[in-house]
Amino acid sequence: SSLAVSGSGGGGAAAAMLALTGDKNDRNSVFFRFKSEGDALEKVEFIGREIAVGDLRQTIADRKNLSKLDIELVNEATGEVFEKGGLLLPRNSCITVRRTPLRPGRHKKQAVLHVENVDAWGAKKREEARVAEVEPICKRPFPPEYLCPLCSDIFNSPDIARCCGRSACAACFECKQGAACPFCSREWEEETKPIPNRSLASSVASLNLDYFVLPSEMRAAELAARAPPAPAPGAAGPAAAA
Repeated sequence: SSLAVSGSGGGGAAAAMLALTGDKNDRNSVFFRFKSEGDALEKVEFIGREIAVGDLRQTIADRKNLSKLDIELVNEATGEVFEKGGLLLPRNSCITVRRTPLRPGRHKKQAVLHVENVDAWGAKKREEARVAEVEPICKRPFPPEYLCPLCSDIFNSPDIARCCGRSACAACFECKQGAACPFCSREWEEETKPIPNRSLASSVASLNLDYFVLPSEMRAAELAARAPPAPAPGAAGPAAAA
């Protein structure tokens, strides 16, 4: 396709550059297809020039009524699997989506059994309670895409900066509220100031925190590891020894 640019001098060059690069507030897109569905491409629109892998994975999962943990995003050109949720993908990227519903530690959903005059549901609940008492929950690291990059804690009422598409806690944005965005350093304007990121807030609220090692627990463990060992019972201190 050809690009028509009107005007001359500096104004024409600026218009050409804007047409080629786009504005950070423009609505842009990335494209994805499921590997199992052939070449049928679908589009996800977003504001800005880039979108985070975690946000794209959540959007695709919501659209397809899937768990985001059951899909992985792959670079269409290189075959690289995008592991980090905070990685930013440029506009017009093409992504392959792969289903991974049977990762280690997961189980197929059991078929429903209908038995007359038997409280099968109650028996199943009692069995689950018995297993829960015997087998403690095996916690895993908290997903980094749900940690605020400014305070390193779980997102709390997250906002999204419209200048660069990055998210942080609303309180963190307020603490860092200077003349410019704390991520891209662009000066705040009325149309670029943070707005609530309702999709991210919904995703964080849906997490079962019992299955994750929380950031506060990680910090407590690190402090305990750095603390000096306690003296053995009955051991004499330097003053007593003297």
